[in-house]
Amino acid sequence: MNITTANSQDWVHSYPSWAGIYPRYLIESRDKGYIFFTDYYNSGAIWHSIIVKTDINGNVLWHKTIGDGTHAFIAGSLEETPDLGIILCGMTNKYGGVNPDPYMVKFNACGELEWCSVNQTPGIYDFAVRVKQTQSGDYIMLASMSDPNEYYRIQLYKISSEGDWIWKHNYPPHPEVSNDDGADLTLLDDGYLITALCYAPDSGQTEGGAYERLYYIRTDTMGDDVWRLVYGSSNGYHGQAWFNTLKNPSGHFYTVGWHSNYCDTPGLIKVLSDGSESYFADLMPTACPGGCGSLNFLDDTTFVILVGGTINGTRRLKWIKTDTLGAEKYFKEFPINDFMESTGWTIVTHDKKIVGLSDYNLNITLYKLNSSCEFDTVYP
Repeated sequence: MNITTANSQDWVHSYPSWAGIYPRYLIESRDKGYIFFTDYYNSGAIWHSIIVKTDINGNVLWHKTIGDGTHAFIAGSLEETPDLGIILCGMTNKYGGVNPDPYMVKFNACGELEWCSVNQTPGIYDFAVRVKQTQSGDYIMLASMSDPNEYYRIQLYKISSEGDWIWKHNYPPHPEVSNDDGADLTLLDDGYLITALCYAPDSGQTEGGAYERLYYIRTDTMGDDVWRLVYGSSNGYHGQAWFNTLKNPSGHFYTVGWHSNYCDTPGLIKVLSDGSESYFADLMPTACPGGCGSLNFLDDTTFVILVGGTINGTRRLKWIKTDTLGAEKYFKEFPINDFMESTGWTIVTHDKKIVGLSDYNLNITLYKLNSSCEFDTVYP
């Protein structure tokens, strides 16, 4: 496939030759370039995954296709490993047909395949969501619906450094929880944190029904429960989040998503290290509806987030810096445009730059801002 990029004086790259690609995950690599993981759509269906590696200016260095051209390979997440290789996960229908299976692939530092492992689960429609490498070199993978019991919808797997599947741990839902789905995995010094989505009733509710909730499961290193929290059970918060959870130096957790008590609007949620609800803050309080991208620390006490929504009938879009309470400290508003409005994954780089990965009508754009949220310039 020929690769072309559209450059401007500002640090903005589009990749028109890859129309039909949907971005899944973005990281900064150790050489200060970027790696993003995507799905390729063919005839309206996801056909295979593509890894794209760029330099520090967003110029494509290489790309790799995950798939055999016949079966679907769908992206989950991707991480760079300490040996400068890449580990990734997703789902494939190569063996299960209409009931796909989780897969993992390991590349070495030269981008060469080391191993590929598929956990075949006949008759079960399951898939991998996140994979992380532990300090010992093994891998922990978050999966969904990887059990014959249809109500066991969240699993952790441990996989050896060679790709051997060591154990699986199920997390049967609390009796009031339904439709629970894993969304993110955070490695801790003494275990793991699963961030999930679910539906659950309000405290004391007796007339039936349930609301969107964030759902957290804290485990030890063997995957056993330490605590669980259905967020909103005490403070009445309704809403969900699709991206990432961050841990601060004190061990507390922050997630950003949407607050849906009255109309979806961007919201910041804090959970204490012991699993207690702490607080939430609306980040664009009058937006109705509204949304946001992923959450990043600019430093230990400052978040940077892209938020957008409709206020008094007008669509608005801005990057904001907030303190850890969610109070806005700085913002820069941008004109509504296709690529920025469609941003999902964002990262903060080693030198405190902000990089966003977006799609609009399945066209990919990668852009970089400086710490003042102005478009960065290319490096010589």
